[in-house]
Amino acid sequence: MTDLCLTATQVMVAGSYNLDQIFRCPSLPRPGQTTTGQFEQGHGGKGFNQALACHRLEAATCFMACLGEDASATEIRRWTAEQQLECLWQHSILPTGTAAVLLDETGENAIVVAAGANQHFSADQALGMIESLPDERRIWLLQREIPDACNLKLMSESHSDDIIILNPAPMDASFNSEQLQHVDILTPNETEFEWLLKQVTGMTLRTDWQQMDDEPLHRYCRSLQVPVVIITLGASGCFISMDDARDWPGVSNGRLPARQVSTVVDTTGAGDAFNGALAAGLTRQPASLETALDLAMRAAAYAVSQPGAATAMPTLAELGHHLRSL
Repeated sequence: MTDLCLTATQVMVAGSYNLDQIFRCPSLPRPGQTTTGQFEQGHGGKGFNQALACHRLEAATCFMACLGEDASATEIRRWTAEQQLECLWQHSILPTGTAAVLLDETGENAIVVAAGANQHFSADQALGMIESLPDERRIWLLQREIPDACNLKLMSESHSDDIIILNPAPMDASFNSEQLQHVDILTPNETEFEWLLKQVTGMTLRTDWQQMDDEPLHRYCRSLQVPVVIITLGASGCFISMDDARDWPGVSNGRLPARQVSTVVDTTGAGDAFNGALAAGLTRQPASLETALDLAMRAAAYAVSQPGAATAMPTLAELGHHLRSL
């Protein structure tokens, strides 16, 4: 772990790519129910979405992922080249990852992911690939759609002054808590925070914990022993908890309200926009957690006002236009 006041020059996103199969319907089907809707395909995967968010916000970004040898892989290589996003691709005999995304008319979603080639992501290959890149301070942005063992190796073999952000999604009981020893910034959503706390400390939160006072919630966050914990709370914004021994000017423990949104269209990409923008913000000079959080909150608000996941990741120009239109 490192001092977050240091300025990194590049964001390395090691994670997943999934071809999104998106179904829009009036309401999410109940178990056993068949409903009708509209269908479209799009690019996705938490790693890819976050990498694209960084890139569109003009941060130097490199995305590393594993693809199958299929038509989906051919399409994503073509599309990322058009977007001028630097990518380092690994290859697998398994099919390219796929996600089924169900969206209702309020923008709420339910998602099923078939990891496919993402399961074959190799940390050794990734580390070998970056040896040819300039030797510079980096931000590592990681998620859990590649194996935890890969994340752990990337963390443990990164430079000592690199900044490591872990978005622990999707969260389940298989989480390897050893990763937390290397993490500088942890960004769970509400459900993931509950999972983490139970998995790592054995503590169970009360059902209305989102409404508890800031100080006890801060203590729960500190039990994870990560310098910065940022819980994303959807329309309620986020909760920030920092190591009491550290001081980052302009940021204090507690809640940060969400940015205003006129109409919620699709919540699928909100968390990825937040994480990608947070990493992008930390590449700015001088690096500031305050300005990075502001950028992250603005990006998340924009993302929920747009359809899709990857396509909802904003540019700097789009963020400015969005704020002026509210």
